Amino acid sequence: MLAAALGALLNLERIASAGLRLFRVASRLARLEESRPVRFLLGKGQEVSGAFQPIASRAHLALVFGLSMAVWMCTYLTCYWILLSFREVDASSLPFGLSVVGSTALHATCILPVNALGNLGTFEAAWAAGYIFIGMEEKLAVTTGIAVHAITFTYLLALGILGWIGLLGFKPAAAEAKEEPRKEPAGRPS
Repeated sequence: MLAAALGALLNLERIASAGLRLFRVASRLARLEESRPVRFLLGKGQEVSGAFQPIASRAHLALVFGLSMAVWMCTYLTCYWILLSFREVDASSLPFGLSVVGSTALHATCILPVNALGNLGTFEAAWAAGYIFIGMEEKLAVTTGIAVHAITFTYLLALGILGWIGLLGFKPAAAEAKEEPRKEPAGRPS
């Protein structure tokens, strides 16, 4: 599955271009190519297809994919280790693979267009739904969801504050360079 995802990622430009060509042909066959929605979609499709052209190299893209997979693995391991800290949860009753399935419901909520402040409610509901789906008792799923959210929120808040403090002393090089005022050429009226 990872190989298929990497293959698709490495061929995004081709896939987007092929999809755009297919949509053009389908709209022509349906005699809808001049309709406003189809023209809009074709324009957006062209933008998306063009957005993949500046990608520097396949090696760079593969590296980014590998790093992204490592970050996701760390995220899933963190959720799993927090779960194992509960007395009611042990590795024999909840293997890592099932934890990934349960946690995926949580991570899928990131695509929702609206979330509450701090993702309160959405996080716990998605967590509970994912873990109830894999067979965890409802009360335990809700309790662990609240605990995991509190732990991860505290961690992110602390890192955010440290980052903000670090930025207080940061001055970009462009801001440090003083711009000289423009001089008007002699002999020109203002």
